[in-house]
Amino acid sequence: MIFHKRARLLSLLRQLVAQEVRGKYLGSVLGLFWLVLIPLFTLALYTVVFGTFMKARWGPQGDGGIYSFALILFPGLLIFNFFSECVNRAPSLITTNPNYVKKVVFPLPLLALVPIATALLQFSIGLLVWLFLNILSGQGISWRIFFVPIIMLPFIFLILGIVLLLSALGVYVRDLISMTPIVTQVLMFLSPVLYPIEHVPANLRWIFSANPLTFVVEQTRAMLMTTTTFPWETWCIYSLMSFAIGLLGLKVFRTLRPGFADII
Repeated sequence: MIFHKRARLLSLLRQLVAQEVRGKYLGSVLGLFWLVLIPLFTLALYTVVFGTFMKARWGPQGDGGIYSFALILFPGLLIFNFFSECVNRAPSLITTNPNYVKKVVFPLPLLALVPIATALLQFSIGLLVWLFLNILSGQGISWRIFFVPIIMLPFIFLILGIVLLLSALGVYVRDLISMTPIVTQVLMFLSPVLYPIEHVPANLRWIFSANPLTFVVEQTRAMLMTTTTFPWETWCIYSLMSFAIGLLGLKVFRTLRPGFADII
Protein backbone atom coordinates (compact mmCIF):
# COMPACT_ATOMS: atom_id res chain seq x y z
CA MET A 1 0.00 0.00 0.00
CA ILE A 2 2.76 2.46 0.95
CA PHE A 3 4.71 1.57 -2.20
CA HIS A 4 1.69 2.22 -4.43
CA LYS A 5 0.98 5.52 -2.67
CA ARG A 6 4.56 6.69 -3.21
CA ALA A 7 4.41 5.59 -6.84
CA ARG A 8 1.23 7.65 -7.35
CA LEU A 9 2.84 10.69 -5.73
CA LEU A 10 5.93 10.36 -7.94
CA SER A 11 3.75 10.00 -11.02
CA LEU A 12 1.76 13.08 -10.03
CA LEU A 13 4.97 15.03 -9.40
CA ARG A 14 6.30 14.08 -12.85
CA GLN A 15 3.07 15.26 -14.45
CA LEU A 16 3.18 18.59 -12.61
CA VAL A 17 6.84 19.16 -13.49
CA ALA A 18 6.24 18.23 -17.13
CA GLN A 19 3.30 20.65 -17.19
CA GLU A 20 5.52 23.35 -15.66
CA VAL A 21 8.29 22.83 -18.23
CA ARG A 22 5.85 22.75 -21.15
CA GLY A 23 4.17 25.93 -20.01
CA LYS A 24 7.48 27.71 -19.48
CA TYR A 25 9.46 26.70 -22.55
CA LEU A 26 7.58 24.71 -25.19
CA GLY A 27 5.35 27.63 -26.17
CA SER A 28 8.40 29.66 -27.22
CA VAL A 29 10.26 29.58 -30.53
CA LEU A 30 13.47 28.11 -29.10
CA GLY A 31 11.68 25.76 -26.71
CA LEU A 32 13.87 23.72 -24.35
CA PHE A 33 16.97 25.32 -25.87
CA TRP A 34 16.32 28.18 -23.44
CA LEU A 35 17.53 25.84 -20.68
CA VAL A 36 20.99 26.21 -22.20
CA LEU A 37 20.75 29.81 -23.39
CA ILE A 38 19.57 31.34 -20.09
CA PRO A 39 22.59 30.24 -18.00
CA LEU A 40 24.94 31.21 -20.84
CA PHE A 41 23.40 34.70 -21.18
CA THR A 42 23.55 35.15 -17.40
CA LEU A 43 27.17 34.02 -17.31
CA ALA A 44 28.11 36.35 -20.18
CA LEU A 45 26.47 39.35 -18.48
CA TYR A 46 28.12 38.86 -15.09
CA THR A 47 31.46 37.95 -16.66
CA VAL A 48 31.54 41.17 -18.67
CA VAL A 49 30.43 43.36 -15.74
CA PHE A 50 32.54 41.81 -12.99
CA GLY A 51 35.37 40.24 -14.97
CA THR A 52 35.97 42.95 -17.59
CA PHE A 53 34.64 46.22 -16.17
CA MET A 54 35.33 45.65 -12.46
CA LYS A 55 38.42 43.43 -12.97
CA ALA A 56 37.33 40.96 -10.26
CA ARG A 57 39.58 37.93 -9.85
CA TRP A 58 39.75 34.78 -7.70
CA GLY A 59 43.40 34.94 -6.63
CA PRO A 60 45.66 32.31 -8.26
CA GLN A 61 42.63 30.59 -9.81
CA GLY A 62 41.72 33.74 -11.70
CA ASP A 63 45.11 34.28 -13.33
CA GLY A 64 43.97 32.51 -16.50
CA GLY A 65 42.12 35.57 -17.80
CA ILE A 66 38.47 36.25 -18.47
CA TYR A 67 37.67 32.67 -19.56
CA SER A 68 39.07 31.28 -16.31
CA PHE A 69 37.08 33.88 -14.38
CA ALA A 70 33.89 32.77 -16.17
CA LEU A 71 34.52 29.12 -15.25
CA ILE A 72 34.93 30.06 -11.58
CA LEU A 73 31.90 32.35 -11.63
CA PHE A 74 29.53 29.89 -13.33
CA PRO A 75 29.00 27.36 -10.47
CA GLY A 76 28.11 30.15 -8.04
CA LEU A 77 25.57 31.57 -10.47
CA LEU A 78 24.03 28.13 -10.98
CA ILE A 79 23.63 27.67 -7.23
CA PHE A 80 22.09 31.12 -6.77
CA ASN A 81 19.73 30.73 -9.74
CA PHE A 82 18.56 27.40 -8.33
CA PHE A 83 17.93 29.02 -4.95
CA SER A 84 16.22 32.17 -6.24
CA GLU A 85 14.06 30.32 -8.77
CA CYS A 86 12.52 28.26 -5.97
CA VAL A 87 12.36 30.85 -3.18
CA ASN A 88 11.02 33.73 -5.30
CA ARG A 89 8.11 31.61 -6.48
CA ALA A 90 7.25 30.31 -3.01
CA PRO A 91 5.03 33.15 -1.65
CA SER A 92 2.61 32.90 -4.59
CA LEU A 93 2.76 29.11 -4.94
CA ILE A 94 -0.54 28.42 -3.16
CA THR A 95 -2.43 31.53 -4.21
CA THR A 96 -1.79 30.84 -7.91
CA ASN A 97 -3.11 27.27 -7.60
CA PRO A 98 -6.52 27.70 -5.90
CA ASN A 99 -7.99 24.63 -7.63
CA TYR A 100 -5.54 22.34 -5.84
CA VAL A 101 -6.29 23.98 -2.48
CA LYS A 102 -9.98 23.14 -2.75
CA LYS A 103 -9.29 19.48 -3.51
CA VAL A 104 -9.28 17.75 -0.14
CA VAL A 105 -7.47 14.66 -1.44
CA PHE A 106 -4.70 16.58 -3.20
CA PRO A 107 -1.33 16.40 -1.38
CA LEU A 108 -0.78 20.15 -1.26
CA PRO A 109 2.87 20.01 0.01
CA LEU A 110 3.68 18.36 -3.33
CA LEU A 111 3.34 21.78 -4.97
CA ALA A 112 6.53 22.86 -3.17
CA LEU A 113 8.47 20.15 -4.99
CA VAL A 114 7.44 21.35 -8.46
CA PRO A 115 9.59 24.52 -8.63
CA ILE A 116 12.42 22.64 -6.90
CA ALA A 117 12.35 19.82 -9.46
CA THR A 118 12.14 22.31 -12.35
CA ALA A 119 15.02 24.39 -10.97
CA LEU A 120 17.04 21.21 -10.38
CA LEU A 121 16.60 20.35 -14.06
CA GLN A 122 17.89 23.81 -15.00
CA PHE A 123 20.81 23.42 -12.59
CA SER A 124 21.74 20.02 -14.02
CA ILE A 125 21.74 21.32 -17.59
CA GLY A 126 23.77 24.34 -16.50
CA LEU A 127 26.31 22.04 -14.85
CA LEU A 128 26.62 20.05 -18.09
CA VAL A 129 27.24 23.34 -19.91
CA TRP A 130 29.97 24.17 -17.37
CA LEU A 131 31.58 20.75 -17.93
CA PHE A 132 31.58 21.34 -21.68
CA LEU A 133 33.17 24.79 -21.26
CA ASN A 134 35.73 23.36 -18.84
CA ILE A 135 36.69 20.65 -21.33
CA LEU A 136 37.07 23.30 -24.05
CA SER A 137 39.52 25.11 -21.78
CA GLY A 138 41.76 22.04 -21.87
CA GLN A 139 41.14 20.99 -18.29
CA GLY A 140 39.99 17.53 -17.31
CA ILE A 141 37.01 16.58 -15.19
CA SER A 142 37.90 15.79 -11.58
CA TRP A 143 36.35 12.75 -9.90
CA ARG A 144 35.37 15.15 -7.10
CA ILE A 145 32.40 16.18 -9.22
CA PHE A 146 30.59 13.23 -7.61
CA PHE A 147 30.61 15.21 -4.36
CA VAL A 148 28.33 17.84 -5.92
CA PRO A 149 25.11 15.79 -5.42
CA ILE A 150 26.17 15.21 -1.80
CA ILE A 151 26.55 18.96 -1.33
CA MET A 152 23.21 19.63 -3.01
CA LEU A 153 21.18 17.13 -0.96
CA PRO A 154 20.95 19.13 2.29
CA PHE A 155 20.65 22.33 0.23
CA ILE A 156 17.52 20.92 -1.40
CA PHE A 157 16.04 20.09 2.02
CA LEU A 158 16.83 23.64 3.13
CA ILE A 159 15.11 25.11 0.07
CA LEU A 160 12.13 22.78 0.55
CA GLY A 161 11.68 24.05 4.09
CA ILE A 162 11.91 27.67 2.96
CA VAL A 163 9.46 27.09 0.09
CA LEU A 164 6.94 25.37 2.38
CA LEU A 165 7.29 28.15 4.95
CA LEU A 166 6.97 31.03 2.49
CA SER A 167 4.17 29.41 0.49
CA ALA A 168 2.09 28.98 3.65
CA LEU A 169 2.82 32.47 4.98
CA GLY A 170 2.28 33.95 1.51
CA VAL A 171 -1.41 33.06 1.68
CA TYR A 172 -1.82 35.34 4.70
CA VAL A 173 0.89 37.95 4.05
CA ARG A 174 0.81 38.94 0.37
CA ASP A 175 3.67 41.42 0.88
CA LEU A 176 6.06 38.46 0.81
CA ILE A 177 5.60 38.25 -2.95
CA SER A 178 7.33 41.64 -3.33
CA MET A 179 9.77 41.26 -0.43
CA THR A 180 11.26 37.85 -1.29
CA PRO A 181 13.09 38.85 -4.53
CA ILE A 182 14.73 41.73 -2.65
CA VAL A 183 15.94 39.38 0.10
CA THR A 184 17.33 36.85 -2.40
CA GLN A 185 19.28 39.60 -4.17
CA VAL A 186 20.74 40.69 -0.84
CA LEU A 187 21.73 37.09 -0.12
CA MET A 188 23.52 36.90 -3.47
CA PHE A 189 25.68 39.93 -2.72
CA LEU A 190 26.34 38.68 0.82
CA SER A 191 27.69 35.37 -0.47
CA PRO A 192 30.77 34.42 -2.55
CA VAL A 193 28.77 34.14 -5.77
CA LEU A 194 30.33 37.10 -7.58
CA TYR A 195 33.58 37.51 -5.67
CA PRO A 196 35.74 35.44 -3.29
CA ILE A 197 35.08 35.65 0.42
CA GLU A 198 38.75 36.61 0.91
CA HIS A 199 37.87 40.06 -0.47
CA VAL A 200 35.48 40.64 2.43
CA PRO A 201 36.86 42.41 5.55
CA ALA A 202 37.61 39.86 8.27
CA ASN A 203 35.22 41.45 10.75
CA LEU A 204 32.30 41.02 8.33
CA ARG A 205 32.91 37.44 7.20
CA TRP A 206 30.62 36.05 9.91
CA ILE A 207 27.70 37.50 7.92
CA PHE A 208 28.77 35.49 4.90
CA SER A 209 29.24 32.36 7.01
CA ALA A 210 25.64 32.70 8.25
CA ASN A 211 24.37 32.89 4.66
CA PRO A 212 22.98 29.46 3.60
CA LEU A 213 24.38 29.99 0.09
CA THR A 214 28.01 30.37 1.19
CA PHE A 215 28.81 26.77 2.09
CA VAL A 216 27.18 25.35 -1.03
CA VAL A 217 28.77 27.87 -3.41
CA GLU A 218 32.27 27.52 -1.97
CA GLN A 219 32.24 23.74 -1.73
CA THR A 220 30.74 23.23 -5.19
CA ARG A 221 33.51 25.37 -6.65
CA ALA A 222 36.11 23.56 -4.57
CA MET A 223 34.96 20.11 -5.71
CA LEU A 224 34.79 21.15 -9.36
CA MET A 225 38.03 23.12 -9.60
CA THR A 226 40.45 22.23 -6.77
CA THR A 227 41.85 19.22 -4.94
CA THR A 228 40.43 20.29 -1.58
CA THR A 229 39.38 17.52 0.81
CA PHE A 230 35.63 17.28 1.30
CA PRO A 231 34.64 18.92 4.64
CA TRP A 232 32.56 16.12 6.11
CA GLU A 233 32.26 17.70 9.56
CA THR A 234 30.98 21.02 8.23
CA TRP A 235 28.70 19.18 5.81
CA CYS A 236 27.14 17.20 8.68
CA ILE A 237 26.44 20.39 10.64
CA TYR A 238 24.98 22.07 7.54
CA SER A 239 22.85 18.97 6.86
CA LEU A 240 21.41 18.91 10.37
CA MET A 241 20.48 22.58 10.15
CA SER A 242 18.97 22.08 6.67
CA PHE A 243 16.87 19.11 7.76
CA ALA A 244 15.70 21.08 10.82
CA ILE A 245 14.57 23.98 8.59
CA GLY A 246 12.88 21.48 6.27
CA LEU A 247 10.91 19.97 9.16
CA LEU A 248 10.05 23.45 10.49
CA GLY A 249 8.71 24.49 7.10
CA LEU A 250 6.58 21.34 6.87
CA LYS A 251 5.26 21.87 10.40
CA VAL A 252 4.25 25.48 9.69
CA PHE A 253 2.68 24.46 6.37
CA ARG A 254 0.56 21.76 7.99
CA THR A 255 -0.48 24.11 10.80
CA LEU A 256 -1.64 26.86 8.44
CA ARG A 257 -3.06 24.53 5.77
CA PRO A 258 -6.66 24.40 7.14
CA GLY A 259 -7.14 28.14 6.59
CA PHE A 260 -5.98 28.27 2.96
CA ALA A 261 -9.37 27.62 1.38
CA ASP A 262 -11.10 30.32 3.45
CA ILE A 263 -8.58 33.02 2.43
CA ILE A 264 -8.17 32.05 -1.21
